[in-house]
Order: sequence, then structure tokens, then C-alpha cells
Amino acid sequence: LNIGSVLKDILSTYDLSHGMSSPHMVDGHCNQVHEVLKLLNELLPTSVGDQCVQLVLDKQSFLVDRPDLLQNFGMDILPMLIQVVNSGANIFVCYGCLSVINKLVYLSKSDMLIELLKSANIPSFLAGVFTRKDHHVLILALEIAEMILQKLSDTFLNSFVKEGVFFAIDALLTPEKCSQLFPAFSGIQLCPSSSQKCAGREVLRCLCYAFDTGLSSSASEKQSCKLDKDSVHNLAKSIITKYFSPELFGSDKGLTDILQDLRSFSAALTDLMNVCTDNEAHARDEEKFYCILHQIMEKLNGREPVSTFEFIESGIVKSLVTYLTNGLYLRDNAELHIPHSDLFVVEKRFEVLARLLLPYSDNLSEDSPVSVLIQKLQSALSSLENFPVILSHSFKLRSSYATVPYGRCIAHPCLRVRFVRGDGETCLSDFSEDLLTVDPFSSLEAIEGYLWPKVTIKESKDVESDCLMDQMNGQPLYLSSNSKSILGESSESMEHESTSAGLTPVKHDSISSTSGVPKMQDCKIKLTFDLDGQKLERTLTLYQAILQKQIKTDGEVIAGAKLWTQVYTIIYRRAMESKCNDPKNCVHLHPISDGDEARLHCASFFSSLFACQLAFELDKSSPIYDILFLLKSLEGVNRLTCHLISHERIRAYAEGRFDNLDDLKVEVHSLRQNDFVNSKLTEKLEQQMRDSAAVSTGGVPSWCNQLMASCPFLFSLKQGASIFS
Repeated sequence: LNIGSVLKDILSTYDLSHGMSSPHMVDGHCNQVHEVLKLLNELLPTSVGDQCVQLVLDKQSFLVDRPDLLQNFGMDILPMLIQVVNSGANIFVCYGCLSVINKLVYLSKSDMLIELLKSANIPSFLAGVFTRKDHHVLILALEIAEMILQKLSDTFLNSFVKEGVFFAIDALLTPEKCSQLFPAFSGIQLCPSSSQKCAGREVLRCLCYAFDTGLSSSASEKQSCKLDKDSVHNLAKSIITKYFSPELFGSDKGLTDILQDLRSFSAALTDLMNVCTDNEAHARDEEKFYCILHQIMEKLNGREPVSTFEFIESGIVKSLVTYLTNGLYLRDNAELHIPHSDLFVVEKRFEVLARLLLPYSDNLSEDSPVSVLIQKLQSALSSLENFPVILSHSFKLRSSYATVPYGRCIAHPCLRVRFVRGDGETCLSDFSEDLLTVDPFSSLEAIEGYLWPKVTIKESKDVESDCLMDQMNGQPLYLSSNSKSILGESSESMEHESTSAGLTPVKHDSISSTSGVPKMQDCKIKLTFDLDGQKLERTLTLYQAILQKQIKTDGEVIAGAKLWTQVYTIIYRRAMESKCNDPKNCVHLHPISDGDEARLHCASFFSSLFACQLAFELDKSSPIYDILFLLKSLEGVNRLTCHLISHERIRAYAEGRFDNLDDLKVEVHSLRQNDFVNSKLTEKLEQQMRDSAAVSTGGVPSWCNQLMASCPFLFSLKQGASIFS
């Protein structure tokens, strides 16, 4: 029947792996991929459970007697199962795929298992799975790792260390220690509450029974979890004790030579960054940077391959970005003030990067330094990112009345929200008595527009001034000085921008009489909103803000019935900010003088790097943020290579390093833009954009718009066009 090939083709429909409903519904809630995974689990029995004992034994005997059939079946289905999990499938589908993989590994003999896993980088795959939080998923990953080590310890033991599987398992036992040594595994922790959730169509039952054929949905909901509280901890401890030497537990012991070398290069970059140098020493620093960067590229492109784990955990990306940007990328956008001298240092460092990565040669090959670095960054990004695909089947289209913000009927369910005044907000009225229905896809600006007139207290100028003083909490109010051209049109503006990093302090006693102080009604932002102690980003819809909070809290998105039935308490507070609310407009550059307009093209690129916020879901301390920032920098360098190299050659000629005018001629070859496209994110965006209901209502996750705006090079031209269509 060639059933393995047939099921492989069905699983290749990625929309289903992310939970999109199939037209063929079974039992009222099961979609097509659910049925495929249920069939696969039924075809590969490994335990009796509630089934007939003799039937299970007969199936196992049949598969043992026909190893060729099992091997062909595994060769068809295993790569697709791994691909589905790696594509970012939800927790429900991920559990089903891992369950099938676990049974394949259990039933396969050692020689067959080697052939089965030959083309699949199973250690790297398992290392990625261990970043999930659900303990049902973790227990399956541990069982797969244990079975592979039991049958093929000599073959896979070293690769488990190299790809980070050992350290991921150890992180389950000692999360505090491993979070300091290995940032990629800092989020690994047991999350029992998530085990009761199903991300497909939120069936409230334990994942232990998700693919059982002998129980109905209602019966399985009443069953208790099969896993003990300490199941994950005990199995992890057993694997560590049985298969890994105690020598691996030291801070440096157990690390591969490649990882130790890369960490040494990372430390050298950090030391170079921390050394205070004057202008005369910058040339020596550039040569040191060139030497270190050259060593890094040689290691990445060496004979022994560098694993994704080694690349991420070496700290190379953070050190490289920190040095290239002179630490500017870690500053808050709203407070960023960039003197031209700092931009000049940054530009020179990027020139060194361009000189090494993009040499004067013919078409760049896949083995060129820049190509290898980009491939490593793309692999690391695909391994770490967990941007969700949220499809519209999580809510049913129906007529609802949303009081907030416009008081009208909408074609989707509302969110129930109670707005509560923040502590100490005496200048706002209390609105907490009313439970309001809110359009989930309305922006926070629109919600503010509804709420502001209802909570504003009509007050005199004296009361208004007192409220302003209360909000300042004894701190001076800083006003943006970016009222003139970014280039500076007069010496007066230059002098003005040189004070207090571009901000002018206003004394408290001059508030009432200072004309530069924005009045309450002139402020763009009047209210700020908090949900469960987290400030909500104003550019998001309420729906997106709730999903973002869920990702930060649980690591998974469960957009099911609970999301729509829950009552949300949102705290509102009064906001007093200047009109410079857009971070892009708040990044100040010192004037560029002496007719150096030719440098503006590059200067605008470097300043835009620091003004752009990549994604609200990401913390700047996250390895994903560093990876995205370096990819964005490399893509910009790829476009501006000719400008960067030309500046470097002109400066060298001016300094007398050569006197042949022919050497000023620059000919460089850039990478194709397709080399910067991330296939995993492109697939996710394609799946999200095909959901017309989510797109039309504004129900797409925030990362779609944010990454398309800040890092459009990550997506193919076709998907970029779909955003604007």
C-alpha cells in the first residue's frame, strides 16, 4: 500500500501541522493531521495500555519479523516528522510526532537505527526539542535520547555533547547553573500547567491521551496524567548518571575544543571593546579586530564542522555585535543620542568587516567567509525562534457587540475587560465598576480614545500642575531638542544639541510658566496600560498583546476557548511624554560638518540600525535579538560594500598608505538577497497570510508586521508583497 509515502504527503501540508482545521472533521474536534498522527501511533505499538494485549504483541511480532518493511516505513516518515517539528508545530502536533519517532527508535534494531538516523541530524533535533517547556514533550525527548544511547552509545555520545543534548538534559537538573553557562537553555524548566492544554483545538485533556483510540474525548478528559511529578527529573538524572562521565560536569571540562576556541575569540573581542583608546590607537585596534575576525572565520569554515549549539553558546554573536556597534545597540531607543565621532568609529569597524567578509573577488561561493557566517546565523535563528502561527480557527465567526472602542457589532468574539485605575492616579477617575466588551483587534490607541474622555477629571490649571508634579516623582522633565534639522542648520542648534545628550532639563519651579512644556491635551500618549504587571506595547492590538504575554509566560500559545472567556484586568495610568514618541525620531545625530554629505548615505544606515526595534517579543538580552541584529547589519553591509570600501581606500590614500590613484578603484561582488532569506520564517509567514480570516480581522501575530518592517530581507519577495496586498 506504500502507506508511509501516503502519510508523508499528508504531513507535508504545514498548515495542518500548525492546527488549521481540515474540512474532514472527525468526532467534532479532530483535524486531519490529528488522524494521521493517531494512525501512525496505532501502527507502531510499543506498550499495552488499554488495548488488547494479544493485538499489541501480534503487531510487534509482525514488525520484528519484517525489518525491511519497518525500515522503509521509517525512511519515509522520519524525515517528515522531524521537518514538521522543526517548522514550529504547536505543542499538540509536536507531541504526536515525537511519540511516533520514539516508537520508531524503540522498534528498530541497532544496525537499522544507524541507517535510519544517518541522514537526520538527530542530536541537533533533540537539542531544539529540549527548549520546549511542556513536560510531556520533554519526557518523550528524554526517552528518545535514552534509547539511542542504549543502542548506539559509541556512535552518538560525542555528538550529543557537541550538539548540546547533554547540556540540555543537565539543564533540567540544574537550571540555575546551566542558564549562566548556556544561555540557549536558560528557559528550560518544567511547566506542568501546560500539560493540560491542547494547541490544536484546545481540547481540555491531558496529552497522555491525545492519540488514544480506545477512549472518547469526554472519557479522556476525566483521566489523570500518567506522568509522575518527578518523571522528567528522574529520567534526566538516570541518563546523565548512566551514559555521561562525571568529568563533563565541570565549567570547562566537557566543552569541545571548538567551543572553547570560539569562547576565547569572544573574550578577545570583549577585551578589545573594554580597552579605552584614543584616536591614534584606533588603527591598531582595527588590525587586532581584523586578526580576531579572521581567526573566527577560519574556525567556522574549518575541517571540523561547528554545530549550532557551539556557535550559539560561544558568545561570538553578542561579542561581535557589541564591538561593531561600540555597545550602542544595547541602549534604549528613546534615550539614544549618537555623536558623529561614535558613528565614525562604528563605520570604520564595519569597513574592516566588509574588507574581510567581502573581498575583491569574483562571485562569492558558498564557502566564502560571509556565506558561512550567514548560514550559521540562519541555522541558529531557526533553532531558537518560537514565533507562533495563530490561525483563525481559535475563534468562531459570529456577531458580537463590542462596546470598546466604537460601540458596534463585529463578526468575531469580544474580549471581556475590566479597566482599573492605577494606584496613586488621583487625577483620573475610577472606571473599574464596569465590565466592558472590547474588540480584540482594536489598537491600544483606539482603546485610549474611548477611555480617556471617561476617566479625565475636569480640573483647574493648578490641579493639573500638581498632577504633573506627582507624575514626575521629583525628577527633572526632559524635553527633546530635536526641533531642528538632523544635520543642524546653525551653530545655535549645534550648541543646543550638545547639552545633556540632546535633552534640556526643566526645573520644577518653571513648569507652570515654561512655554516648552507640553500641555496635557498636546500629548500624543495620554494613558498607559498594564496587564498582569507588564506594560502593553501601544503599537499592538489587545489580542496581540495578550498573545505576546502568553508567549513570555508559558513559552507556547494556546489560542483556545479560555482566551475568549477569561476576564482581563487592565490597569490604566496617566502618561506624560513629549511629542517625540516614535523611536526613529528620537535618535539624534550630531551635525556632520565640513561638507561631508557623501557620508550621509552610510551614516543614515548606521543610525537606523539603532533606531529600529526588531520585535516586541524579544528582550535585548536574548540570543535571538543578537542574531537578528547581526543579520540586519550584514545585510546592510552587503548593500553598502562599495561605499564602505571606497571610504576606506580614500582614507588610506589621504594618510599616505599608498600613492597610486588606480588603487582607489573599487570592484566588489555582493551576495544575493536570497542568501538572507530565512526559510522557516518565510514558511510561517506564508501559512499565516493564507488564513484570510485572521488577516482581514487583524488577528495575525505581531511578529509578522514587526519583522517585515525591521528585517524584510528575512522573507522572500513573494511573502513581502503579500503583506502589502
